[in-house]
Parts: sequence; C-alpha cells; structure tokens
Amino acid sequence: MNAFIQNMSGLTAEPSVALVADLALKSLLVLAVAGAASLALRRASAAARHLVWCVGVVSVLLLPLLTTVLPHWRVAVLPRWTTDVSDQSDTSDASPRSPAPPYREAAESWSASSPGIAAHEAAPQPIAAQADARATKSVWSFKLSRPVCIGLGWGLGAVAVLAPLLVGVGVLKRMIRRARRMEGGAWTELLSLLSEKLDLDRPVRLLETGSAAMPMTWGHWRPVVLLPAEADAWPEERRCVVLLHELAHVKRWDCLPQILAWLACALFWFNPLVWVAAWRMRVERERACDDLVLAAGSRASDYADHLLDIATNLRGRSFASALAIAMARRSTLEGRLLAILDAKRNRRSLTRRSRVASSTRSPLTASISAARTRGGFSSRASANRTRRAIRSTRLRKTPSLTGTI
Repeated sequence: MNAFIQNMSGLTAEPSVALVADLALKSLLVLAVAGAASLALRRASAAARHLVWCVGVVSVLLLPLLTTVLPHWRVAVLPRWTTDVSDQSDTSDASPRSPAPPYREAAESWSASSPGIAAHEAAPQPIAAQADARATKSVWSFKLSRPVCIGLGWGLGAVAVLAPLLVGVGVLKRMIRRARRMEGGAWTELLSLLSEKLDLDRPVRLLETGSAAMPMTWGHWRPVVLLPAEADAWPEERRCVVLLHELAHVKRWDCLPQILAWLACALFWFNPLVWVAAWRMRVERERACDDLVLAAGSRASDYADHLLDIATNLRGRSFASALAIAMARRSTLEGRLLAILDAKRNRRSLTRRSRVASSTRSPLTASISAARTRGGFSSRASANRTRRAIRSTRLRKTPSLTGTI
C-alpha cells in the first residue's frame, strides 16, 4: 500500500501530470456547478438552460489560460498523509545501516586474500560498453516516461474527437458546390420577411440540394440554410415553420457554441461531464428554437406533425453534423415532441429575444393561420396523428440520423 502511495506521489510530482490533474478536477467542478444550475432552472425556459451550459463550456475552455494567468488555486490531488509516507521513506533510507552479516565479512576477507580475483572484479568496463548501457537506459526511460505516455494518450484522444470536425469541413464544401442557390420566388420573399421580423443583421444564403437531405444551417458570419429538393412542394405553413426554425439558429448564433462544445470535448475528452454538457446544449438549443417558432404563432400540434414528418422522410449527414445543425434527430425526437405539446412549459426567450418574439408574433400569426387554412390541416387530426406517432416511437428503436459529439 505504501509503495502504491509513493508511486502516486511521484506521478503527481511531475509538473505536466500535476497540471493535467489540476485541470481535470477544475473542469469537473465547473461543469458540476453548471449542471446543478441547469437542474435548478428546470422550470425556466430552454434558452436559459442553454445559456448556463454555454457559460460552463466556455469556462472550461478558458481554464488552461486562467490557470496560468490568475492566482493559483491548488487542488489537493492526493491527501496530506501521502507526503508523510514519502518523508518517512526518505528518513528510513537516510538512517544508518546495520552492520554487515558474518558471511559478507568472510567473503570480503577471501577476496582480499585472492588478488587476481579482486583485480578482475575491480577492472573497469570498456568505454563503449558504458556508452551503450547509458544509451539503452535513456531510450528505455524515454519509452516509459509517464508524462510522455500521458501526453500521447491525450493527443490521440483529441485527434480522434477532432477528426469528424475536419471531415465535416470537406463535406459541407462539397454540399455547397452541388447545391443550387434559391434566388427569387416565394422562398426568397419568405426569407426576407422572416429575417426582417427576427432583426437579423447578417445576410443568409438559401441553398437547395438535389437529395432528400435534412434542413440544416451552418456558418457564423455568412450563415447558410440548406433545404431539400422537395421543399418546393411543401405547403406554405411548413415553409414558414422550417425556415423560421433555421433562422432561429442563425439569430441565436447556435453554430458557434456547437464548435466550442466540440473543442471542449477534444481537450477534455476524458471528462464525462464535458460530453454531458455538449449533449445538453444540443437538446436545449433545439427546444429554444422550437419555443421561438411556437411563440411566433404556430400551433403546437401542427408544428409537431411537421417535425415528425421531416424526421421520418428526410435523412441527415453524419459528418456534416459536426459543423451544421440539422432540424431534427431521431435520437431526441420524442423528447422534443413532448416538449412542444406541453402547454405548461416556459417558452420565454432571453432579454432582447423576448421583444423580438413578441414583435414577430402578430404578423406571423396571421400568415401562419392563413397558410394553415389554405394547406387544409386539421388541428384535431394532426394532434391525434402526432400522439400516435409518439407512442409508436417509444415501442421501436430507430437509429440516429446524424452523428453525435
């Protein structure tokens, strides 16, 4: 037991290992506080909980910088008694040795009486042999160096997490080359109307792909909204809710927190709470955008019916999900539908977005209501179909359409 404690003490005595352990414990503490705050805000809006998780992830990313800049906050990796054990071992090594046993004295006297043997034993080794021994020892010690092993393990994990992010860049570029820009017509007019009502200060490019791809958006300064080939055949109500949902992501800058969460997972992949934070950010951001669509005047049962139909008939891109935000995932669809149909849920936005939602409600309510009448959707039949679909999704397991972090 004492040997194990001494090994752990020597391991944490390495500066690099101590830094990694310090950052790991601090990241656990920061995200635990964020999780507790999110749990305390379970009756608040999804936008508020998403903000809490975003603050936690950004704080974790700033930990390496703050650790070196701010005054040190030492976290005891091992208890105090490990140092005492090490001190005792050092003092025991420094204590005077016991006298040699009789057989050792006899061996020394016998070697002294044989000068040839003594000279042979005292003969120095060749210089080349000593150099080879030192080289072998240095190589062996480098291979077994604890900081090197820890650094290699962390680097391999970080590369494995960042690989889908790098592949996603190529996938999105290929999708842009193959897509067609939608200029003029009803889609452009609807985009201008919704962008004006949401007070978007960035121009949004509207693209149409030739495949049955899931509606998605990506980009920070030059956002892009991708629609499937069958989008032209959608009724006007579905066009409104789909485009409004994607523009809500643009308004909230949701692509930026997604990349920050991915980077946090790459740096702290060994921390399970980082993965929980990234998952909760995905869940809360989708619910926050759903709340904005419902606040604009869309009926909950109709919107849930549109979302279920899109998630069932369209497919996502697994590698593109690293950078792009798809409209629906089958893995989280049931929770979203139940949240949409929950009339008691808090759907208030944060600060300025509250005024934006209230300002968009009156004009969009009229347009969506008119589209609902022309589209021929029955609210009662739509609600019944949605509830039956939710019950069926509980009974069968469906694979996820898009990849996860």
